[in-house]
Amino acid sequence: VKQTPRDAKRLKDLGDTTQALGNVWFTKKDYSKARQAYKDAVEIRRRLVAANASDGEYQRVLANTYMNLGRADFDAAQVSTDDKEYLELLGEAQKQYSEAQKIREEALTKAKLSKDLQSKLRRDLAKGYFQLGNLKKILPKPTDPIGPMTQALAAFEQIAADEPDDLETKKIGRAHV
Repeated sequence: VKQTPRDAKRLKDLGDTTQALGNVWFTKKDYSKARQAYKDAVEIRRRLVAANASDGEYQRVLANTYMNLGRADFDAAQVSTDDKEYLELLGEAQKQYSEAQKIREEALTKAKLSKDLQSKLRRDLAKGYFQLGNLKKILPKPTDPIGPMTQALAAFEQIAADEPDDLETKKIGRAHV
């Protein structure tokens, strides 16, 4: 990658591998290592998106990496015994979730997305609203969880209306009700 820093295939492969490493650490509940791997994957995927701005799939995986980083921050907060660290980690999780949603919303405005990619982005966006709503419910100074939950519900309902026979849509609807 150092020799060809804008090579999409290499950046994608490196980002995927780094993301997978974060997933391993997350599964092992080593949130510090997971967070670092996800941060590294974010930086790699940001370079990938910068070099391939018209590729919506690269934006989608970047957004998902931000969500994974946010999940690691959130779960690290849950096991923290330090109140200050707890609050900092929840704040970080909120920033990561919000950044993921921003990327998804921007990607959905692109005119040349395949139907499949549009569907994936819409599902990811709905799931992101749901996660953001759950986070906002537990913040010490609760912010409005109703807004993101309402957005999640509307997004899931729209997906179900647009894709009533899609098995993934049915699975998501059951999981987030």
